[in-house]
Amino acid sequence: MKPLQIKVNVAGSWASLVTVSPKRLGEAKSACEQLAAAHLGSIAFKVTDGDTGATLEKFSQPPRASEPHGWYTPRQPGAK
Repeated sequence: MKPLQIKVNVAGSWASLVTVSPKRLGEAKSACEQLAAAHLGSIAFKVTDGDTGATLEKFSQPPRASEPHGWYTPRQPGAK
């Protein structure tokens, strides 16, 4: 299985946080939620395909305008 990259954004730009196996993604996402709960201020995470860089899931705390609460799959360009 190809690796997944989790990135974090706290100051307006994305930075790589960790690379995980798809089997451990649930644990990594839970850790991100714990970090978000402890963080003073806004924070966002995204899961990207380790090979293509495509965004697979996102999470923002607090949720940004027009975004759902918790992890969600962002709308892909060209999707209806």
